[in-house]
Amino acid sequence: ISIHLPTLNEREEDVIVLAEHFLKYSKLQHEQPITIQQDAQDLLLKHTWSGNVSELKNCIQQAALSQQGGSIQAADLPQNLQDSSLQFALNHQIQLDHYNSFNLKEALALIEKNALIAALDKYNWNQYHTAKFLCMNRTTLIEKIRKRGLKKPD
Repeated sequence: ISIHLPTLNEREEDVIVLAEHFLKYSKLQHEQPITIQQDAQDLLLKHTWSGNVSELKNCIQQAALSQQGGSIQAADLPQNLQDSSLQFALNHQIQLDHYNSFNLKEALALIEKNALIAALDKYNWNQYHTAKFLCMNRTTLIEKIRKRGLKKPD
């Protein structure tokens, strides 16, 4: 008798259910319940789970230890998930087939501007937390905000 057990990549709908299941067990070690924020769920769903369920379990356990405030955010997930999500986004956003030429400098400036705005919005324009999230010094973030002419919305 042969039993086919699909991989976690083939069962995308199970990723969040399993992650929440693993959190229930980690909750025994924590004082309060831990939730998974939408940005973290998005990363979990985009990731290619080559290690299958055990990789997901280890990921959730690590994130549960690094989270603060009772919720796992994308920044709490292991760096390889964040990197693979960035690579996924880059692979699916840039399509050069219809261009006669492509100005890489302008494209990178636009990507940087959009990433800065998204990160600043995520942290309500708190420069310390935004810089930490973007893995840069706060002074570098301030320079980039000035260079791109970004202003906090009213």
